[in-house]
Amino acid sequence: KLVNTAPARSDTTVGIMLATGLDKAGSEQCQVLANQIEGFGLAGIVIGAPVRDLIVKLNIIEQCGSGIVSTDNANGGSLSIENNHIRGVDARREGATGLVVGIAVTRAGHATIAGNIIRSVGVTAVQSALRVGILAFGVERARVSGNEITELAPAGDFVGRAIGILLAAPMVDFEVGHNRVERDASPSTQRSNGDWTALF
Repeated sequence: KLVNTAPARSDTTVGIMLATGLDKAGSEQCQVLANQIEGFGLAGIVIGAPVRDLIVKLNIIEQCGSGIVSTDNANGGSLSIENNHIRGVDARREGATGLVVGIAVTRAGHATIAGNIIRSVGVTAVQSALRVGILAFGVERARVSGNEITELAPAGDFVGRAIGILLAAPMVDFEVGHNRVERDASPSTQRSNGDWTALF
């Protein structure tokens, strides 16, 4: 179990980071399995190195700035992110206005994001420009299936946008199905002027 206790106002820590070493080509195969990660300011897991085949599975991530993030540097081949539990994802850094995301995959050939439970994304991040449950950007072939995303964005007014599942070009084909996306855990009568979308 990995727990961070740094002050939130200046916290840019990461629970698990995959980074390039002497070999800039990255790894052939990698698995990130069955970790408990709590309280890291930037993200629970960051994939920042190329990996031909990567599996991220059975992790529990709580109270981090973002959940699982694959950066531009990853430029991955095949990626599977499955059966992870992510809760309390929020911008922990004081005055943070950037992206708050449960799972983000950037520039991959194939990505499967399935069976994940993502709860409470950006519920206190009133100033963040974008809150997303699942983001796939520049993934050639993406499958997003069987995920549950609840409690997305503040209950009241907020700036920026909130999106449950966001797929952004360029891409060749994609499949999105059997996901459950809900703004609130229980019905709410509180009014909000926030820009909220389940699937974009």
